[in-house]
Amino acid sequence: MFELRSINVDDFDEFYEHLSIHFPADERKIKEKELEELSNLMFKPNYIYLDNVLVGYICCWEFSTFCFIEHFAILEEHRNKGIGTDFLKYFIGKSKKYVVLEVERPKLDLLPDESDLAYRRIKFYERIGFNVNNFDYQQPSYGLGLNPLPMYLCSYPKPLIESEYDVITCVIYHYVYNVKRV
Repeated sequence: MFELRSINVDDFDEFYEHLSIHFPADERKIKEKELEELSNLMFKPNYIYLDNVLVGYICCWEFSTFCFIEHFAILEEHRNKGIGTDFLKYFIGKSKKYVVLEVERPKLDLLPDESDLAYRRIKFYERIGFNVNNFDYQQPSYGLGLNPLPMYLCSYPKPLIESEYDVITCVIYHYVYNVKRV
């Protein structure tokens, strides 16, 4: 049975170490900014436990019409056991609104390569039921000296129409990245 346990200030150093291992600098906030987010009531960082064993973490933003998964990772020693799939099915099954996340674009969009980690991530999310929305989406920079990244915005349970996409990206840009969408 899965259990979510809120990440708080006491857990923060351990959590940020995990985040630094699983996400490159361009895909995460600097430590001070991430710590600051803990006080934001819309931000929900949680450790994922399975039968009382820490197996990963998920950081979400809860908005009125959708949940945005900013970071999700299963710890290395628990990967390739179906835990990530089972957890995400459990997580989205509990949600009564859209669940949205970003996924890196493959190096070669036109000629997918099975060895490309980005391509494999997309296929993982699609198997769970996420839809890859083919809009021109870019993850804004997480801060000075960090690069924006071309991404896909994925949604569950159905693809986004353009008006939904516009509203959702405006909210994500404003609250998660603190920038205005252009």
